[in-house]
Amino acid sequence: MAPALADVTICNEERFIPIRLPMEQLTRCSIEAPWETHRGILKLASNVVEARIFIEFDDETWPDHGDTIPLPNLQRLFVSHSEILAYLSFPVLEELAIQIYEEDQSEQLDHLQSSLIHSSCPLRRLCFSDWCPDAYDIFDILIKFPVIVELGIIVKDDNAGEAVDNLMETLVVSHSRAVAPQLTCLSFAFGDIGDHSYPDYELYLKMLKSRWHSERCALTSTPLDSDSDRGPAEAALHGLNVLQEEGLDLVLLNGPDAMEVAEEWLFCSQWNRIPVS
Repeated sequence: MAPALADVTICNEERFIPIRLPMEQLTRCSIEAPWETHRGILKLASNVVEARIFIEFDDETWPDHGDTIPLPNLQRLFVSHSEILAYLSFPVLEELAIQIYEEDQSEQLDHLQSSLIHSSCPLRRLCFSDWCPDAYDIFDILIKFPVIVELGIIVKDDNAGEAVDNLMETLVVSHSRAVAPQLTCLSFAFGDIGDHSYPDYELYLKMLKSRWHSERCALTSTPLDSDSDRGPAEAALHGLNVLQEEGLDLVLLNGPDAMEVAEEWLFCSQWNRIPVS
């Protein structure tokens, strides 16, 4: 085995091929494998700081929880299934990204809440990928865990546009209330999923203006990435430019490279990105 190996990425398209790794010295890992393989690795990888846990095999079944796996140094985590969280303990976790599926959303978020309560971690950034959960389910989490100050939504499902619009509409500050005022960063990204799921820039502008001009809200930055070449209309673009001039850290990216930037919220970087042939 490689005595100096600290970062590892393993991608399997059809089935997992066992490989020997120096588990105890790993600091970053991105592995696609059955859960039992992940569990065996994580039990020995107590020094891991960043992990991307993929389970893509149809015959996967979830075993009894037993004792949770302590990951005392884990700061950044992506999981392809929220059920994974119940098997882990991460007391210093700061950033978490979860792949969300349209079916059984409430159950998926229940796994998230239970794990955050169990670990009592200082989580500051939460990202949902593929599907946007119901707005009120998201706000329930933000109310219960006010340490979360950065929220990311990465849409990869062609039916998720309405859910994103509902979230933005609910984030608009009214005279009587400001939902999740602690949020300093709101990040949105839209993959190649059909015209009806691309950003509603007018609604986005309305939401940003209300939060930026509200003394109750802490918003300071808001990236929006879309792999469509279609940007905002002239009026919306003008309004967004005004907010930039007023000091809001607002970045709009359009085109094929935009999603690569957005996926940094999923801890995709040069060391673990899988090249597309």
